[in-house]
Amino acid sequence: MPRVSVLTPTYNHARFIVECIESVRAQSFDDWEMIIVDDGSADETSSLVQACGDDRVTLVEQEHAGIDALAATYNKALQHASGELIAILEGDDFWPVDKLASQVPSFEDPKVVLVSGWTEETNEVGTSGCRLPAELPSADALANSPLGTGAAALLSNRHLTFTFPVSTMIRRSALDAVGGFRSAPGLEVVDLPTFVALAGQGQFAWVSETCGFWRRHGDSVTGGRLPAIIDGAYRLALDWCDRLSSELDVPAETVARLKDEWSAYMVHRLVLLSLQLSSEGDRAAAAEASRLALSFGGTAKRRLKARASLLCTSLGLPSPVARALTQTGGSDIRLNGRDLIVDKGSIERIRSLQARSGPGTAD
Repeated sequence: MPRVSVLTPTYNHARFIVECIESVRAQSFDDWEMIIVDDGSADETSSLVQACGDDRVTLVEQEHAGIDALAATYNKALQHASGELIAILEGDDFWPVDKLASQVPSFEDPKVVLVSGWTEETNEVGTSGCRLPAELPSADALANSPLGTGAAALLSNRHLTFTFPVSTMIRRSALDAVGGFRSAPGLEVVDLPTFVALAGQGQFAWVSETCGFWRRHGDSVTGGRLPAIIDGAYRLALDWCDRLSSELDVPAETVARLKDEWSAYMVHRLVLLSLQLSSEGDRAAAAEASRLALSFGGTAKRRLKARASLLCTSLGLPSPVARALTQTGGSDIRLNGRDLIVDKGSIERIRSLQARSGPGTAD
């Protein structure tokens, strides 16, 4: 029985899948198997997998199920896995040669259920860029001690995962205990809801080495979907906070702080959206976004930012003036694609959840 099962969902990754497989075959730790689930690729992905010539690599083919069924695709791979440890490597990503060797020893502690490490973001040709996460949470959160502390950090809008899938390994028994890989309403990724659930099963460990290379390209899951993913993460954070007191021993102030941080963040995003819509001439939608921002309440500074946004919209002020008026307390409001982490669809998504968040208490 292999010690580590590598799960690889893939779809139309012909230009990446060979590098992905070879990064596993090159591991200095050789007690592994690789389960590749091809989600009905229309390119040469499957034939390239079959041509690798390694009996440790198993190909499972299915009709295309798409991103909405990603958890089911992961769980299909899990059904074919026999290892006591589970590693995640999607078909467009790859690993450094010592990834497995650096993480497996942490599982000698029976309390550890999840191990992660640094991730390097790469482009389509594999050139390294920034190191992720940009900011590490506290030592307690990295260790998930007490249980649930890691979940609060995972759900913080400052992090929204510090355990990137390509750099994370999981104890199989803990994953089985939470029902396998999980999805969440409005959230197209499976790592965040799954890792949050695992935070109730045991401790985490952190390896201060690069443990994975995450490739960003035009066809990646997060490409163009980031606003909806953030809104789905907000829903997940609220759900987790609502269930927290009865399931985990996390201080009430931690829950209150998490809710308040999200409240402040959503106001910021809605103000960004209002300014963007106003600059595009859609003043009605801009005003709707500003009113929704104002409904979050919270601190005087936060309410001032929302009121300034509504005033700018109603007066039709040009973007430079509007930006200046909404920069309360040094907030950085910019209008460009990199910073606009909200879209018009967010208005309805956020409205459906806003009533649950309640007013903020600190900024």
